[in-house]
Amino acid sequence: MHSTPAVAPGPHSDRRGRVRAILAGSVPNLVQWFNLYVYAIFAPYFRTEFFAPDSPDSLIYVYGLFAVTFVVRPLGSWLFGRLADTRGRERALVAAVTLWPRPLHPDHAAQPRPCPVRRLPADSQHRPRA
Repeated sequence: MHSTPAVAPGPHSDRRGRVRAILAGSVPNLVQWFNLYVYAIFAPYFRTEFFAPDSPDSLIYVYGLFAVTFVVRPLGSWLFGRLADTRGRERALVAAVTLWPRPLHPDHAAQPRPCPVRRLPADSQHRPRA
């Protein structure tokens, strides 16, 4: 039987693999932080798209949704990571896509209480005014 000798890895092959692994883990995190910064910067401009335009508390609600992302993201990572470890990545991906809120960009005329409002317990339309 003829066997080929194993080629010893070069001095740069291990380093190249580490750099690729670091970049593969860092780029999605960078994109997520970029999305959060853009949301925080432009929140005052699109708050009327998600909440009633005449509500004085709409900016607080938009930033409340922003704060919720810092709690939900680690919980979702844990939940779907565990699901992927036990049931497979395909099932975890299907579950994550299935649980996305719909509609993603609601219209106030068609739906008076849009999807993001359902995520917050305090809604200005249903809170008693003093």
